[in-house]
Amino acid sequence: MDAILSDIEGNLEALEAVLDSAHAHHTERIICLGDIVGYGPNPVECAEFLKASDVYIASEWDLAAASDVDPEWHPILLRKLAWVRKQFKPYPELLKFLRSGKELHTYENKTYFHGTPQRRMDFIFPEDIYSPGKLDRILENVTSYSFCGNSHVPGLFLKKPAWDFQAPEAFSDRWINLGDESKPCLCNVGSVGQPRDGDRRACYVLNDGERIRFMRVEYDAEKTRQKIHDNPDQDDIDGDRLDWGR
Repeated sequence: MDAILSDIEGNLEALEAVLDSAHAHHTERIICLGDIVGYGPNPVECAEFLKASDVYIASEWDLAAASDVDPEWHPILLRKLAWVRKQFKPYPELLKFLRSGKELHTYENKTYFHGTPQRRMDFIFPEDIYSPGKLDRILENVTSYSFCGNSHVPGLFLKKPAWDFQAPEAFSDRWINLGDESKPCLCNVGSVGQPRDGDRRACYVLNDGERIRFMRVEYDAEKTRQKIHDNPDQDDIDGDRLDWGR
């Protein structure tokens, strides 16, 4: 059993709850699709937990945190990045870990990436089903089943033969047999630390080989929010939005 998680965003309380859930389901592998660091108050602790991941895909945030070169980001994001970098200064081994992530990983009939197979920082959104050529190009050279994050919006992209998107609610918290679905099939595993689909609970995916299940996990979001509010170097909005799931 694999636990596939993404977009932790430095949210330690959410990550601990997800790892507890994964352990309770007897997972054997942790597959991390990136954005270990980001908007939350505990980037170092989250990296410490996930450095033992069986597969680690590095995102643009993770690589930027471990670099001395500023990316071409908005000044607000660069200010957040400067704070994250400061937290990692005493931990060179964790910086080495952040730099070690792959861009893409393929195992058997599954492909794992953060944004798209072509670029870490690209997004795939539910509304992209109305741009079928975009999805065809993104997935033309990957395996039958793919897993990504980055948008923080979980769900399945299915080609039937037109592209369709189904949110986790469509599956009523049940196991989904991938063999019964169309190919290609792309699963966005959602966000552990900053969900943006209107559900405040942490999200990740279980995979037992040919089946997947979207998991939603309650955690102490108020504790995370208060940490952000108490930190003058972080923005209150990044804590407040945890309650909104946006």
